[in-house]
Amino acid sequence: KFTHSHHHSSVITQPVSGTSHPFWETVGYLATFSFPILVPAWFGCLSYEIIYIYFIFFDIMNCIGHCNFEVVPVWLQRGPLKYLFYCSSYHSLHHTRYRFNYCLFCPLWDHLFGT
Repeated sequence: KFTHSHHHSSVITQPVSGTSHPFWETVGYLATFSFPILVPAWFGCLSYEIIYIYFIFFDIMNCIGHCNFEVVPVWLQRGPLKYLFYCSSYHSLHHTRYRFNYCLFCPLWDHLFGT
């Protein structure tokens, strides 16, 4: 939590807020989020194309969550779809209340575990 508090210093988020992390948190993220690439590579199934797709998707979703204006249409944020679509207004809870939105890009987990 102490390390991630640096990221929370951006209460009013901007796209660059998504990459505002101290060194060791960045190392932790790289170690964690590289597994979808590394595991297939260990089994000889590496796809170089998927590396670009994965990290571009990751960066776009990160910017959407931190851009401080709503990119996702409101109708996608209602009903059962709200559990699947990650949006700026949802992620802003993570920066303003600090006890919400621990998932990454999939609100379903936060709803299931009450965060």
